[in-house]
Amino acid sequence: MKNEEKYKTEAMAETLPTMSDVGSVKIGIEGKCTICIPNGYGDGPTEVRIVPNRDYIPDGASFLTTVEGEEIGIFSYDCGSEVVKTLSGRFGIYNMHADHGIVIFEKWNR
Repeated sequence: MKNEEKYKTEAMAETLPTMSDVGSVKIGIEGKCTICIPNGYGDGPTEVRIVPNRDYIPDGASFLTTVEGEEIGIFSYDCGSEVVKTLSGRFGIYNMHADHGIVIFEKWNR
C-alpha cells in the first residue's frame, strides 16, 4: 500500500483500542451470544478499525467472516464484559497478520 493510501485508510477509520488475553476481539451481545474474532497477533493490545467501505481495507488484510445485527457490541477486553462500541448493520471482518493485532470491520450495505 502506498503512503497516501495508508494515510487515507487511517484517517477514515474509527479506531478503538481493545485488549486481548486470548488473541482476539470479543463481539456480540453479552449474556446472549458472543464470539472471539482472531486478531492475527496474539495477546496484548488490539486495534479495532471501523471503515466505511472496501476502499479502506489495507493490502494484506485477510477476510475472516461476516456479522449482521442491530446491537453488535465490541468489547474492550476479550475476557471482559465492557462494550466500547455498538454496531448496527452488516460488516465484513478482516485481520492484519503482519501489523500486530488489527481487526477491521468494513460496513456493507444490506
